[in-house]
Amino acid sequence: MTQSEEFEENINSIEDIKFYEDLEKVQTLIFEQFDPKRALKLLELLISQKPEEISLWINKGNAYYILKDKNEAEKAWLKCLELDPKCSEVYEKLAGLKKDKKQYFEALNFLEKAFQFGEEKDPYLLHLKGQLHCLLGDSPTGKIFLEEALKILEYERITCEDKAENSYRLACIHSLLGNSKKSLEYLQESVELDNLYIYSAKYNSDFHSLKYNRAFQILVNCV
Repeated sequence: MTQSEEFEENINSIEDIKFYEDLEKVQTLIFEQFDPKRALKLLELLISQKPEEISLWINKGNAYYILKDKNEAEKAWLKCLELDPKCSEVYEKLAGLKKDKKQYFEALNFLEKAFQFGEEKDPYLLHLKGQLHCLLGDSPTGKIFLEEALKILEYERITCEDKAENSYRLACIHSLLGNSKKSLEYLQESVELDNLYIYSAKYNSDFHSLKYNRAFQILVNCV
């Protein structure tokens, strides 16, 4: 369960309802309207009111990350760990950020913490762990984790509510494993369900192997 989901379960006053509505607005600005600068303005106000609310710092990091200001994103997420040293979600984000900075050993350290405080069989963590091992030159180990993540995601397709996200994750992993045809099939499916995945795929290093694939280029440049 994420911090925002925990907060939603504990709403018990008018002030909490207003705060949660503002938090929803922040997330909409960041992830749907792609306007992280406006989100940051609202976040500064909310943080001044509730400086100990971890979900605000998580989203502050998210906003800076989208703005490609990885240093500020890292500061915000490290602040989260001061507030909650056992937050698996934040360790995962920091692992991804360190991967982007090509600091792969640091990324693995954060990822091990994410496993420690999160779910041992989380396919998203296994996906990232496989990717990191491949980047460190240990492709056989990386492949083991990627294939484990793949099996879990394929099993979850039966009951998962977010088919678009599931298809997108499968597309990412198949691309990393060199299965171009399967990757494109799942990516096409995810985009048909939610065209926001076009933007995600265009800048996701998981699809590096498809960079010069004509079908991939047509798909990610169709809007």
